[in-house]
Amino acid sequence: MHLTAKERRLQKVRMTPLQRVSINRPLRRQTSLRNPADDIDQTGKGELGGKCNRTACTTRGADVQWWNRPMRAHYCRGCMRLIRSYDEDRGTDSAIFETTPRTVPDAPTDDGQN
Repeated sequence: MHLTAKERRLQKVRMTPLQRVSINRPLRRQTSLRNPADDIDQTGKGELGGKCNRTACTTRGADVQWWNRPMRAHYCRGCMRLIRSYDEDRGTDSAIFETTPRTVPDAPTDDGQN
């Protein structure tokens, strides 16, 4: 049986088998690369009465009623106010939210057809 240098060195030192195993075992770092948002149920995201379209928000239900025209999705009242205040601070058009989506006859549909 061939032993590594580390194993030969450990044989010379008086240790219990448990100590020998714990020294020989590599250290594992407990860093997680998972995104916490992956644990949130995404069904109905951006739909009226579903889940708010903002990833950081977990609001569901009747409060998700604000339609965002550029994103073509629904947001809750809190996220709507947050996005609106951000737009006002930047000086951009803040009239992007409405309670019911407007449909324009010549606007393209989701499947790319007119």
